[in-house]
Amino acid sequence: MGTLIQGGGDLAAELILNKIMNGQLKTSTGKTVTAAGRTMAARLSSEGYAAGAAAAAVSSGIGYVQAAQSQTSEMVAKLQEMRNNLAAAADDDAVKAAAAQAETMMTYLSSELATAKIGNQNLFGSTTLDINAGMGATIGVLGKDVATDLSTLDSAAGFSTLATSGGSTDTAIGAIDAAIAALNGYIADYAIQYKQLTDRAAVLNDLGAGFDEAAQGQSITATQGASGLLAAMLGGTTST
Repeated sequence: MGTLIQGGGDLAAELILNKIMNGQLKTSTGKTVTAAGRTMAARLSSEGYAAGAAAAAVSSGIGYVQAAQSQTSEMVAKLQEMRNNLAAAADDDAVKAAAAQAETMMTYLSSELATAKIGNQNLFGSTTLDINAGMGATIGVLGKDVATDLSTLDSAAGFSTLATSGGSTDTAIGAIDAAIAALNGYIADYAIQYKQLTDRAAVLNDLGAGFDEAAQGQSITATQGASGLLAAMLGGTTST
């Protein structure tokens, strides 16, 4: 075999090395020299890829939650403005004007809800979005039915009646306060979701890096082991 290598057998050595790496040759003790290291490297690399894919999904989830939280906060600010205008109304004419403005604002907020999305993902609605968190785990995000809360507010507040007849604003203000409380609860939930996602992203990024490093180490070890065996088989005359 050594003569074969010295006589221009680099190609032959490469073929033998490939056989060793693919488990087609055996050691003198009868143990198959398989591509165990390479198989492990491939498995670790696959795990690293899966962790990376989950990290990307979690990153998208973070974006969804941040956007939903931001838009919900804007809605709360607009509802607070509506409340302040009604509370400051000193006579029926002022009440009518504030109520008409509230109606316009409700139409605007309903439109915002209908179009609030990132890509094809709606940010509001009763359905929870399950984010792939890696290793078979999911994290549920969004799932806040803001439309129902605003619809309840619109019907309970009686803005149309106030805009036409004026009168006491107590009922409308109470309905606005209830909607604000509900939305603030959602904002608090979004903060919890954000914390869950960012914590998971850190774990996945660490896992992915660890898998990739381990895969690289296994690949190097497998190649060195096969090359060492080939050198022993050929009497140390290989040039790999």
